[in-house]
Amino acid sequence: MKLQLTVRSINHAALLIALLVTLVVIISGSIVATVYHFFWWGLVIICVSTFIVTYLFTRLVIKRGNLIERATAEIAGEMMRLEEVEHYRREYLGNFAHEIKTPVFNVQGYVSTLLDGALEDENVNRRYLERAEKSVERIIDIITHLDEISRLESGELNLEYTGFDIVGLAREISDTLEREAQASRIRIFFARSTPKSLFVAADRKYVAQVLVNLISNSIKYGTAGGWTRISFVETADRVTVEVADNGEGIEQDDVPRVFERFFRTDASRSREKGGTGLGLAIVKHILEAHGQTISLSSELGVGSTFSFTLSRN
Repeated sequence: MKLQLTVRSINHAALLIALLVTLVVIISGSIVATVYHFFWWGLVIICVSTFIVTYLFTRLVIKRGNLIERATAEIAGEMMRLEEVEHYRREYLGNFAHEIKTPVFNVQGYVSTLLDGALEDENVNRRYLERAEKSVERIIDIITHLDEISRLESGELNLEYTGFDIVGLAREISDTLEREAQASRIRIFFARSTPKSLFVAADRKYVAQVLVNLISNSIKYGTAGGWTRISFVETADRVTVEVADNGEGIEQDDVPRVFERFFRTDASRSREKGGTGLGLAIVKHILEAHGQTISLSSELGVGSTFSFTLSRN
């Protein structure tokens, strides 16, 4: 009862003070709660920010590492390519020097013998001069073929597209090479399925050179009593030409390289066959200038088949 009377007897001043005290306590509690929440939210934000920064930094490091690894691999690959190019360059220069040196020394020997007057027989002298002439022709062929390849590789080849009969052209060339084939005891023939004519759109002069090089190569590396077959496969818009033989054939490891300049599958034996070692390289570049490719399937001791395709339009 005393408590009740006391409360009721509180005056307005005391009530005001009590309210102020209560308000201060409430505000203080609110401030403390707010500071408490700010602390935890700040801690959460700091943790999240730290995680994001760490994640982004890690990704950046990994990305940089991948870029460095990729760049290192590219540099290593480029170095290997340059080493390969340098190897081929040395091989090319060595082959070129040998190809030129042999006929030059032959000419020098023949001329020196004639100048010394060691040979009095006119027939023998004539034979020496003929051999010297052949050696000079070989040098001219090498230089001419190198000039052709240089123009082909530099894109200076101006093709004149015309429509012509590829079958008729092949027959003309086979007739031209018939004597060479007979001397090697090689029979040139056309497949039974060969039509009378097939028209294609290309540069006739350069396609003729392709056929000459392929057929000559087939005769050169054929076996006595063997054959060279020329065949055609036609579709609505293309004609594929095949030159096949049952000659020496090529080892599989050498197939990708036969179109390189001066490459020979067997250097000593190939040089006995003659030629410049540039014929197939010229074939490759001529067909590439036409937007086409040359393909080869071969088996050592069985024979080889070269094929290429030309557009009919």
